[in-house]
Order: sequence, then structure tokens, then C-alpha cells
Amino acid sequence: MDAQAESFPMMLYRRFCDGETVTQLAAEFDISEDRVAVRLRVAALYEERRRTEAGLVALQANLA
Repeated sequence: MDAQAESFPMMLYRRFCDGETVTQLAAEFDISEDRVAVRLRVAALYEERRRTEAGLVALQANLA
């Protein structure tokens, strides 16, 4: 996979954060709202972990 490629859950999450609703996303991609909601939860958890790790790396660099 291309390093620049955005995963489907992350694309959904980005679009959701930009204002699209779960209903709109489900209709556009022809998947259930429950499946969209699950993917959004996973993407949100991943993004939170990514930001936490980035903050820890910056903190470690400042302490060194």
C-alpha cells in the first residue's frame, strides 16, 4: 500500500469531522450506518493513539 494512501476508516473519519453525517456516509458507500459508526470509532481511537505517541516523542526529545 502506498504510504500516502488513506485507509477507508480514516477517510470516513476525516469526512465525518468535516461535517458529513453517518447517514450521508452510509448512503454514499452503500453500507449500514452501524458499520460506518464502527469504522468511525476505530479511526477515532487510532487518531487519538497516533497523537498521543507523537506528543510522547516530542516530550522525549525535549527531555534529552
